[in-house]
Amino acid sequence: MAVAEVLFLTQPIFLRYIIQIIEIEGRVEAEWQGYLYTALLFIVLCINTFMYHISFHHMLTIGLKVKTALICLIYKKAITMNRSGLKSTTVGEIVNLMSVDCQRIQDAFMFSFYIVCIFIILVIAVVQLWDLMGVASLGGLAVILVVLPTVGMIATQQYKLQKELLRLKGNRIKILNEVISGIKVLKMYAWEPSFMKRIQAIRQSEINCLWKYALYTATTIVFAVHSPFMINFTLILIYVLTSPTHSLGAEETFTALSIINILRYPIALCPFLVNGSVQGFVSVGRIQAFLWTEDVRTDNVNVVKQAEYPVSIESGDFAWNADVETPILTNITLKVRPGELIAVVGQVGSGKSSLISACLGEMVRMSGKVTLKGKVAYVPQEAWIQNMTLRDNILFGKKYQEKKYRKVLESCALLPDLEILAGGDMTEIGEKGINISGGQKQRVSLARSVYNNADVYFLDDPLSAVDSHVGKHLFQKVIGNDGLLKHKTRILVTHGVHWLPMVDRIVVLNNGVISEIGSYVELISHDGDFARFLHQYFQQDDDDDDPEIQEIKETIRSHIDEAKSDGGITSEDDGLTASGRTHRRSTRISAFTSSRSMSKQPETFNPDDLSRLTVDETSEEGAIKGAVLLAYIKAMGVCTVVVVFISMSIFQGLNIFSNFWLTYWTEDPLLKNVSLYQTQEYEDKYIYYLLMYMGMGIIQGIAVFLSFYMALTRMVRASGILHNSMLKSILRSPMSFFDTTPIGRMMNRFSSDVDIMDNKLPESFRLWSVMVFSTLAVVIVVGITTPIFIAAIIPVAILFAFAVKFYLPTARQMRRTESVKRSPIYNHFSETITGAAVIRAYRCSERFINESRKRVDENIKFYYASNTGARWIGIRLETLGNVIALLAAVFGLISDELNGAQVGLSITYAVQITITLNLVVLAISEMEMNIVSAERVEEYTKLPSEAGWVLDTARAPIDWPRSGTIEFRNYLTRYREGLDLVLRGINCSIQDGEKIGIVGRTGAGKSSLTLCLFRLVESAGGSILIDGVDISKLGLHDLRSKLTILPQDPVLFSGSLRSNLDPFGRYNDESIWYALECAHLKSFVDGVEAGLDYECGEGGQNLSVGQRQLVCLARTLLHKTRVLILDEATAAVDMETDDLIQDTIRVQFKECTIITVAHRLNTIMDYDRVMVLDAGLIKEFDSPKTLLKDTNGVFYGMAKNAGLV
Repeated sequence: MAVAEVLFLTQPIFLRYIIQIIEIEGRVEAEWQGYLYTALLFIVLCINTFMYHISFHHMLTIGLKVKTALICLIYKKAITMNRSGLKSTTVGEIVNLMSVDCQRIQDAFMFSFYIVCIFIILVIAVVQLWDLMGVASLGGLAVILVVLPTVGMIATQQYKLQKELLRLKGNRIKILNEVISGIKVLKMYAWEPSFMKRIQAIRQSEINCLWKYALYTATTIVFAVHSPFMINFTLILIYVLTSPTHSLGAEETFTALSIINILRYPIALCPFLVNGSVQGFVSVGRIQAFLWTEDVRTDNVNVVKQAEYPVSIESGDFAWNADVETPILTNITLKVRPGELIAVVGQVGSGKSSLISACLGEMVRMSGKVTLKGKVAYVPQEAWIQNMTLRDNILFGKKYQEKKYRKVLESCALLPDLEILAGGDMTEIGEKGINISGGQKQRVSLARSVYNNADVYFLDDPLSAVDSHVGKHLFQKVIGNDGLLKHKTRILVTHGVHWLPMVDRIVVLNNGVISEIGSYVELISHDGDFARFLHQYFQQDDDDDDPEIQEIKETIRSHIDEAKSDGGITSEDDGLTASGRTHRRSTRISAFTSSRSMSKQPETFNPDDLSRLTVDETSEEGAIKGAVLLAYIKAMGVCTVVVVFISMSIFQGLNIFSNFWLTYWTEDPLLKNVSLYQTQEYEDKYIYYLLMYMGMGIIQGIAVFLSFYMALTRMVRASGILHNSMLKSILRSPMSFFDTTPIGRMMNRFSSDVDIMDNKLPESFRLWSVMVFSTLAVVIVVGITTPIFIAAIIPVAILFAFAVKFYLPTARQMRRTESVKRSPIYNHFSETITGAAVIRAYRCSERFINESRKRVDENIKFYYASNTGARWIGIRLETLGNVIALLAAVFGLISDELNGAQVGLSITYAVQITITLNLVVLAISEMEMNIVSAERVEEYTKLPSEAGWVLDTARAPIDWPRSGTIEFRNYLTRYREGLDLVLRGINCSIQDGEKIGIVGRTGAGKSSLTLCLFRLVESAGGSILIDGVDISKLGLHDLRSKLTILPQDPVLFSGSLRSNLDPFGRYNDESIWYALECAHLKSFVDGVEAGLDYECGEGGQNLSVGQRQLVCLARTLLHKTRVLILDEATAAVDMETDDLIQDTIRVQFKECTIITVAHRLNTIMDYDRVMVLDAGLIKEFDSPKTLLKDTNGVFYGMAKNAGLV
């Protein structure tokens, strides 16, 4: 690169000789020298072209390699990071490091070689100027020495703004990630406006920073673009004033202009260089801070091949963070014998899951020793499911063995599920298992561990998310001493007391201490913690004649070795969980077709493809559509765009004219006659030329500042408007969109694409506007000075147009493909970080790292091809530019009419075209490639929307619903047009204050019925009336805010406990504390220092699962309305939390209408009526007692299976 730049600096020398030859009177004998210098000029320019592009390609490749290495490093770090590290950062923030910071470090390399080159060029240029103009060159140097520190001072301000910008961006992405993850709950609570305001507030702060940044950038651009004129003016001013005759010659003027024009590009690149360095430096600091967070220590656990005990802990103290003084688990001593089944029991928050984490090495070992023998399998409390087929989730990287696989499916009660799933075991499971129920997720997680064939199994409460009937099957066929794992060492955390007589030993935890260890018989025989733990379960407020509880009590009292109670199930098909969510077979069909309908080409529905849930991301084709550009220009402001182009035209026009002004000056007959230098007329003339030249420079400076200030600040505004439009569009999208679109795909647009609009697009516009106008200037100047040149430029222009037409579509499509290939990297990453503990437990980090690298490679190869393509076109176009410079010099030598000043001006500009032609295409392609981001964002501003949030024409009364009566009138619904009905004519009336239980087999339409009340699924016929008001006529928020739901998944958001309970700030502290007290959380919140401002962490990770569900209960109590829907709210919680929730609901909601999708039959046996659904129809609907009288009825059959009759 340095060689290329030094060679380029030799061209003013050749130009000087050519002008000298043209100035010679009767130059016949010197003409051959002119052609020799012209040939040398052409050769030097061609060598420069090749060397420049080779070095530029290598710099970009280094940048790309650094970016790739950093992405892989961040991914690797995310897998090894401990929990305290995760608390200090979030998935959204780490995705931001990958998408934004790594890209900025790569961009910093683009012009980084100029850091060295700029000083070499300056030294050589100043030496040449000194030789040419003597002491005047020091004036030019003084301007450079003033400009560079000024740009440096502005850079320090930009550095501060960049740090703040990246912090804000990280916060915005963090909240967005959580909002999109918990969108279903958000919609049910009608909380979208609250979170939209939070995100928009952060975005507004970003916009304010970007606005200041744009102002600084516009100032640096004035220095960069206008400094050549300042240098030239200072040189001429000092040269003329210090010259004895105050004369200005063509040779000195145009050779100096040529040298300064070479300086123009390094100086013009200064803002890019400064911006790139500032942004890169900030990003390096952020990534470094992330990489410095604590890892899970490998010495927490000693893994051996041979040991007496497969699991051994000796006097262990454990904490999540090494800095804490008091450990979570204290003085733990536990030795588990080979093949032993250990149960871990204790109250909520006693440290059961922490014990498992300590054994796996996830917790910091403060003292003691932990030893594990052999391979480990881990089933976490919250099942971790990947976005891949059900089979791949179970195999988890292991080789497929048909016989073993079928045996695992059968043992884990998954075979009946495969009959319901559209594609069998090849059905694609959505992100976080979106399209399977909580119980199915847990059984897939268990199947994965069984198939893995480990030595030691850690099972963190896998039975609480499934029905007791299924739980019994899993215990007998898998976990118990007669199951598939009977010869394995198993540690089982459980809340199901009826399994305890069947385990070898029981570990009782109390406040992080093992209070008792022993067999069931040993522990029950004396009144210790274990006996008290059991007693707590049997302290029920309701009558003790509940058959299930009586059965458990009898079982335990008589020390029977087998649990006889099933606990009640709501499914008829054996081994299938009833904790299914909305996504049954019809949903899968609907999800598939809805995602298909959003792709670009209409496709016919293909039932063979039902196994697919998400579809591949599509991209636009062909040139950027005018509508996208129009939308962007409108967001900028049409008047602004007009002002920008007028200002640029004034700047460039005056720039051209000022150079012509120099030709008039140098060729002025009066000033050429130096003998008149002492006359007043001579003095007035040169001062007139000087002042006019200065005036033109001042107007140019004002025009360039106005142009870029207007352009850059309004581009910031456009980015803000498009971001907010996309945010509104996404939050108003129906649920089907979220079910079929991976989070990574949406996050890609909000992080990478928005960042490109914020930073790269203004930069490429800056380059584009300067270069396009410069190229036009070159053509105009050379055309005016040597008209014959126009004839030569036509074929060159045709070649140029052909090359650009060939290159641009390729470059554009490469960038689009690269954008699409970026999403899988983020999808895989956010999935990995959620399941990092599982990946570490199975010791398969390397496989995941390789998968991530594969995805990064797939993305990078398109970026690399795009860069290579840019060099391909660059070499060809610069060669064309070199030909234009050659022709300009030849025509200057041939013509007898041209003087030295005109030829000097012509060649100076023609040499410029060598650079500008290449940079024009670079700028146009960069502009096109970056506008792809605006296109992708604009695409998401037009997503299909759900019904209006608030309809002014149909507002419900403020106190609606007063009584809570619900009436279904021949209600039909399907998930999408052309699909089977999910509910096929529901007719029923629910009176105010009635307690209704809904039961039925998986896929019967239970959850669909609750979703219809919130209109997450719209009606296909019939109507639902609440207090006589047709809900389809109301705005969605008017409806949803007047209903209360306790959902199955306890979704919390990062932020304080208060913001999780009351995001709109509608309730006072007294109401919030009362809700917490009723939800049995008051003592916990009292016990933490921050109280209501306690930080919940991302997804509520600072709370246990049970505590999260209780927070959701407190939220429900705070927003209490006349209608309460429980959508299997206790499906994934332990029995203790379930009891707390049921008690609270009975007391606090006694006047409300309650609709419960039942998970355990015993919870609804005291309800007023039970609705039995089958295939979208009501089969039975009456009081439990009446239904039990019909021994042939469906409900009776269920109760019988549950052991309740």
